[in-house]
Amino acid sequence: MGLGLGFIPLILFFIGFNPNLTVLLSVSLFLWLGELIAAIVCLFTRSVRWVGYGLLTALLVIPVVLAIGCAVIISQIRIN
Repeated sequence: MGLGLGFIPLILFFIGFNPNLTVLLSVSLFLWLGELIAAIVCLFTRSVRWVGYGLLTALLVIPVVLAIGCAVIISQIRIN
């Protein structure tokens, strides 16, 4: 559940990677920060600690996936 919730900012970033959709980029960054706060809160609550672990894992994986995804998207652009 934590990983699923944690990848919502990543999906919004890739949708908002289009230059015309900069609002989604800012929303994804705010959600990423909100995810950090939610992960910390979940880690201190014993009943949802596993959700916090999933959120924290997604929080650490998102920058790596973003870098690889952006590199692939940029490499697909061909100038005629």
